[in-house]
Amino acid sequence: MEIALMRNDHRPAVRRAIQVWANARTDPESGRRRDLVRDKTRIVTEFFEFTGKHPGQVTPLDVATWIAHLQDQELAAATVYNRLSQVSSWYTWAISDDRLRQEVKTNPVNLSRPKPPPAYHNSQALGPEALKCLLAVVPRDTLTGLRDYALLLWFLLTAHRRAEVCRLRWEDLTWEGERLVVKFLVKGGDFKSEVVSPLCWQATKAYLEAAGRLHSMEPDTPLWIGHDGAGQANGPLSSHAVAGNLKRYAKRAGIQGRVHLHMLRHSVARILAEGNGSLSFVQEVLGHRSLSTTRIYCQRITVRPDRHSQLIIEALGLE
Repeated sequence: MEIALMRNDHRPAVRRAIQVWANARTDPESGRRRDLVRDKTRIVTEFFEFTGKHPGQVTPLDVATWIAHLQDQELAAATVYNRLSQVSSWYTWAISDDRLRQEVKTNPVNLSRPKPPPAYHNSQALGPEALKCLLAVVPRDTLTGLRDYALLLWFLLTAHRRAEVCRLRWEDLTWEGERLVVKFLVKGGDFKSEVVSPLCWQATKAYLEAAGRLHSMEPDTPLWIGHDGAGQANGPLSSHAVAGNLKRYAKRAGIQGRVHLHMLRHSVARILAEGNGSLSFVQEVLGHRSLSTTRIYCQRITVRPDRHSQLIIEALGLE
């Protein structure tokens, strides 16, 4: 492989190099391999498109400018750090590759990358009233609205991560009597089967019927697909499209601040922790392997109830 230094010629070669890196540095046994390769390729490609430079000419200042660009989009600190890590990984690979080391000699990310954010630094959660408002503004008279309403129910009632819901296929759904059992490919590459609320299926069925898809589903058919303005199907739905729609719904609902899909998982954890009070129960629902992870998670997003002020008020005669 060769990357030409000519400005008009290097981009196709860089794209090929990114694809080779993404495939080489992604676990072939991972159940998420296809999604991981796609996301890695997209991130590094976007970086070089932003700089407009040959990789060997990129400077730490270019990296810092890209960081500021990402921060201007109000991306979470963890998201920014992850994207920089992918670009750094590409440079590390390129420097060690016999075919590329003459073109790429240094890693400019090393001098510009910020420190990793603390665990769950950006954890936020919506309360029940905000979630009700969010669900209420999703339209039910369009295919996109019906799909997104069903997706929101899946996120809230299963507490699964966005990729785990968005990549579901028809073969992942089975019925055991009246129970809908769904096989999720969860973080770490493991499969987990669980019973899902009938409300999830009711909303999904309404969407599939409206889209004319219910009776034509094949085992490997994606459960969720994109739709253009005229309602035409245009391929499997990306979680990024769902995230963008969520932000628009949140704005309509009057929800202030930055809203992201993982916030729905945070919101479920908050409702469960404040209502049930059992960390082990929240751990089981969220699928955390360590209770300490759940403890940190909940400490960031729950609101401690007022169980003491009335006693002090009475003792001080403030009533």
